[in-house]
Amino acid sequence: MLPLTLQFLIAMLDYALEEVQVVKEAFLAATGKERIPFTPDQRRRLAVVGKELSPEERRQCCQIVKPATILAWLRELAARKYDSSRSKTGRPRKAREAWNA
Repeated sequence: MLPLTLQFLIAMLDYALEEVQVVKEAFLAATGKERIPFTPDQRRRLAVVGKELSPEERRQCCQIVKPATILAWLRELAARKYDSSRSKTGRPRKAREAWNA
C-alpha cells in the first residue's frame, strides 16, 4: 500500500491529465481547431519549464504540446539568443558626402 501523500499526488496528477483532455476537447468544440495558438511569451515559458524535465518526464507530462515541439522552441530560443544579425556594434558609418569632401 502506498503512503497517503503519494496516493494523493497520483490522484491529483490523474485529475490534472483528465482536466487537460477536457479543455482540449472544449477548445476543439469552440473553435474547430486542434492547434492552440500560443503567444511567443507562452512558448518561451513552456520551453523553459520543459527544459528542466528529462525526456521520459516530457513524454509523460506534456499533454497540450508535444515534447518535440518544446525542444524545437528551445532551439529557436537558443538561436535567437546567439543571433547577432540585429545587433549593430561598433562605430557608426560616416555619410558618403563626408568621404568626398
